[in-house]
Amino acid sequence: MAAWLIFGFHFNPFAPAGATHWLHAFVREWYTGVTVFFVLSGLLLGLRYQSGFSAPGTIGRYLRSRAVRILPLYWLVTLLTFGVAAFSSHQLDWLALLLNLTLLRGFFEEYLLSGVSQGWSLTTEAGFYLLVPLLAVKRFSAWWLVPLLWAVGVLLAWLSAGHAWHGFMQSYGLMWHATPFGRILDFVVGWQVARWYRQRLASHVSVAPRRRFPWLTCGGVVGFGVLLVALAALSNPVGHEHPLGAALHNLILPFAVAALLAGLLTEHSWLRTLLASRPLQVLGLSSYAFFLLHMGVAQRAVSSLLNHSLLPVQFVLLQLLAVGVYYLIERPLDRVLGPKPTIDNL
Repeated sequence: MAAWLIFGFHFNPFAPAGATHWLHAFVREWYTGVTVFFVLSGLLLGLRYQSGFSAPGTIGRYLRSRAVRILPLYWLVTLLTFGVAAFSSHQLDWLALLLNLTLLRGFFEEYLLSGVSQGWSLTTEAGFYLLVPLLAVKRFSAWWLVPLLWAVGVLLAWLSAGHAWHGFMQSYGLMWHATPFGRILDFVVGWQVARWYRQRLASHVSVAPRRRFPWLTCGGVVGFGVLLVALAALSNPVGHEHPLGAALHNLILPFAVAALLAGLLTEHSWLRTLLASRPLQVLGLSSYAFFLLHMGVAQRAVSSLLNHSLLPVQFVLLQLLAVGVYYLIERPLDRVLGPKPTIDNL
């Protein structure tokens, strides 16, 4: 569903003027699906790795599993994207290709949206992956990491101002919205939700009784919706570019997402039942493929086969393509390249 929000942001179906003005402004804030991804990433990695890396070789296995999770399919789509561009223009930007393949382009303003443009967020995601072994150390508080990385990011942006190489950490806007330095709160909030949930499991309290009202779930949904409306009211051209909108987006929105995820983990609700259904599970498994394919070479190919006004049909075809790519390419690659189960895992 977070991936669908990003699709709506990239292909806003509503006209910016007239009767649909407010709908256009509301959907224009659906880039917040990226925040959902980052908080969810902190939650999932926390649930799996907060127990630590005490056994020999576990950090290496962890890094391999994380690399296999995102790189093979991303590299395939990236090489296809640059190959098509080189074929049509008869030239290739080797630096852009290198920064894309190494997941470093998110630090460079000039190359932020190059290649698979929506893949800029993988720079931040990879940064979060590298922090997990540090956060798994019980003596280290995750909350202290937030001001520390904020300070490092501000310092890098200040040092790079005016003489950045290819836009490296060129602006505070880039730092706050597109790098792990500025987005660390998203990840840490998800990580802390995982810690809270693991403590509940240790106390043999996991899911609340069915008769209890799902306050966390409803609060998260309402909070997320209210923040979208507020960002839409501040949009110029998008909400997080307004100072107040930036504060809402970077400081408040992660906690609304965290409340929603905590509610889905611990409360009975129709939304939990829906997301647990088999069709939604399949769509969830293929969401990474959909994220990589929904804009770029694949989307343009689908669009060229259809009337450009048929956006719902394009959406359905891209979703079906993503499911096929997951089962035929992504999952087989994960089985072949991923670390094999150990006795401890079994």
